[in-house]
Amino acid sequence: MYKKVDQKFDAALTSAEIQFEPVNPEVHSLENGVDVVYTLAPQLEKKPSSNTEAGTTTKQSPWLPPDESLLVETLDDYSVVLNKYPVVRNHCLLVSKEHIPQALPLGEEDWATAIELLRTLNKESKTRHVGFFNSGVESGASVDHKHIQFVTIPEDFKPFPDTVKDTNDDEVYADNRVPFAHFIRNVPRNADADDLIFRYSQILGELLTRSFKTEFNKKTNDVHYNLVFTEEWILGVPRTKAKTDDGISINALGTIGMFLAKNESDLAIIKEKNLDLVKEVGYPFEKIEKHAPDFSGYTLY
Repeated sequence: MYKKVDQKFDAALTSAEIQFEPVNPEVHSLENGVDVVYTLAPQLEKKPSSNTEAGTTTKQSPWLPPDESLLVETLDDYSVVLNKYPVVRNHCLLVSKEHIPQALPLGEEDWATAIELLRTLNKESKTRHVGFFNSGVESGASVDHKHIQFVTIPEDFKPFPDTVKDTNDDEVYADNRVPFAHFIRNVPRNADADDLIFRYSQILGELLTRSFKTEFNKKTNDVHYNLVFTEEWILGVPRTKAKTDDGISINALGTIGMFLAKNESDLAIIKEKNLDLVKEVGYPFEKIEKHAPDFSGYTLY
């Protein structure tokens, strides 16, 4: 699979079907021991802006059908495609063949296919990848068609869920070094889809409970969140808006400290505020209390 992704990327780059300029990520360790990555990616200025007003997303799906120049492989119910505006090489997506709204929770088949793809990319490339899912327009999702994205993790960068101390293998937990609300669940080696969806449902329960405490989601009845996962853990971050007060877009990669800047001005703000930017678009850190998740007013599909 990874060889196919790599070859397709080169072909698409040669034919100018993708907009890519190599970038040099800058890894920095904050005073609290949490790593962040700054990436200046001016090519993002070329990406068409999407409609991210509350309750709307870009209606036209780019994957019905997928562009053949970006299509890596067709699976039973999914397609593996390249990102047209990648910041890192071989940025690929797992896309449902049928149109399924991005705001719906991930199902068992989604998890089974996503974790198999992640493990395959890691094994064949001998590099570590992260999968991420932006749910709802306030999470940074710009296309209302279910898709999960995959990128490599910089070699010398450790996302904070890798380094949090006193982790609990049996419960959802959080890292008190991080200023924004988030929920982490460990993933055992070789976990299957049943196990993954159980752990995801625990995080989703926390996201729902946290979100419904606010007027924002009482009015919209929606839950907007970022989900990030590796072979070792799953991270969920509830969101209230897509951009910071300074107009900087934050998607799921920003929740693990992988920040993308379109220009030097944005980069300066990111370096000044760091993870506080995620708090601006989400909620302040809150100690996880043991409780039964509140699913009232929300339909699980």
